[in-house]
Amino acid sequence: VGLAHGFLLVGPFVKAGPLRNTAVAGQAGSLAAAGLVIILSICLTMYGVASFNEGEPSTAPSLTLTGRKKEPDQLQTAEGWAKFSGGFFFGGISGANITTKKVQLVFISANRREAMLEVDEDDKQKQRHYNEDQMQDEGPFVPLGLLVEN
Repeated sequence: VGLAHGFLLVGPFVKAGPLRNTAVAGQAGSLAAAGLVIILSICLTMYGVASFNEGEPSTAPSLTLTGRKKEPDQLQTAEGWAKFSGGFFFGGISGANITTKKVQLVFISANRREAMLEVDEDDKQKQRHYNEDQMQDEGPFVPLGLLVEN
């Protein structure tokens, strides 16, 4: 559950966060997602402390509808909830970290592509200016055949 949250929270922070148009958008999105995972983990821990007493058995029903006995739900105990919130924290931070590595690769390749397009545009612009300057320096273009007098 935490890993999925770590994966999914990075994208909105990268694409819609305040640093979305900067070179550090990926890192900022990752840190923001990690911060939110930390806040959610603290909330899960607070819920577990308030809802479950240490050492008490599970409050979930121990019988199925047909009357069979079933294992008590470990998530309904203080120990089970502590394991869940710890796993959520570890998975969320890991997911944000893994996604950041992938996002940086995407941003690097996208930025390189944009930079190459900008260089191409700059080269075309420079070539146009060079051609215009050359025409102004040499005067109007006159075909060689017209310069030769018979």
